[in-house]
Amino acid sequence: LFLSITPYRVAPDKSPIFSFLLTNDNKWINHHEVAIDGSILFIDKIDNKKLHVLLVSYERHAIVAHYLLNLSNYNTQERKIENK
Repeated sequence: LFLSITPYRVAPDKSPIFSFLLTNDNKWINHHEVAIDGSILFIDKIDNKKLHVLLVSYERHAIVAHYLLNLSNYNTQERKIENK
């Protein structure tokens, strides 16, 4: 599974960042076949070393899964992203 974070406050048609699903051997998975239409990622409000990953179904009508990733070993400095 590979997920990319779309910059905050950047319209989808203006962002080069997107997410997609891969198998363990890096083959693309058709998201329609697994009923995953997208992902929502956000840093925890209380602990900025925790990343919430939500997988959502078609048209984001339902949360399919919620993962909490510990980012303690990663550099999570905030970067300003310009919206052009």
